[in-house]
Amino acid sequence: MQKTHATVARIVSGVASTVDPESALPEANMPPLHVLCLRARLSIFENIRACQMDWMRRPPPEPPPRAGFRILPLYRDELYAFVDAYTKDCGITQSSPREERFFRSSIPPWSAVSAHKVSIGAELPIDHSITDVVELMREKRRVSEEALAPHSHRSWIIATDGGVDVPKSAGVRILLSSLNSSTIIDKASVNCNTRPCSYRTESRALLLALERLSIPRIRHRHNTLLVVTDSQSLLAALNKGPLHQTDWTEDQIWQRLLTLTCAGWSVRPQFCN
Repeated sequence: MQKTHATVARIVSGVASTVDPESALPEANMPPLHVLCLRARLSIFENIRACQMDWMRRPPPEPPPRAGFRILPLYRDELYAFVDAYTKDCGITQSSPREERFFRSSIPPWSAVSAHKVSIGAELPIDHSITDVVELMREKRRVSEEALAPHSHRSWIIATDGGVDVPKSAGVRILLSSLNSSTIIDKASVNCNTRPCSYRTESRALLLALERLSIPRIRHRHNTLLVVTDSQSLLAALNKGPLHQTDWTEDQIWQRLLTLTCAGWSVRPQFCN
């Protein structure tokens, strides 16, 4: 029976098949199987929620995905309330570090859905009269500044840039006090080794910035933070719930952003190319 329970738990939790079934439970330090099943079901709800939000941004002629299976907000609230009560009955509290992000905070307190995509030719018409590279870059900068202008009231602004030069790609984060100020308060960089991928370098840079730049300033309560990145993949990852964070870096970013929001911070991710 113990072997069967461990095998089922391994399948539900996604533990590697090379792990001995007898040691799958202790090695993974997993909660009870019924809690794992609840989390697996919640991930389905998160998938439906993501599909629902994607469909709202698509043209009307395109039909809604998975018609007949979209969950109403009322049912979703009832589901989360049920899971909250059930996990507490099982001795899992919200103050537990491993379980903290699986309660109502599974819906991110920040929103990347409304982040504007700023690219020449996307929302704004291309000025075909611009042929000079310098003029084109100047126009691109102007468009980006216009998109960021509504967020100039933010207390702190973190800007990111990820290089993809092989074999020493790097992620860089700088902390600014204002969009109108060129004075850099602090900066941090990390060598991502052979990671020729913008998303990986951007995510490593964001994690580094939260650890060294933002978290040490958490004593300044009720502040506002603007995270500016040119990685749409990173924004998409931040907008998912913690049940979908399969990468270690994504999970760590989620935990640190959650720490800031629990301290009263308002976090706004913003795409700016």
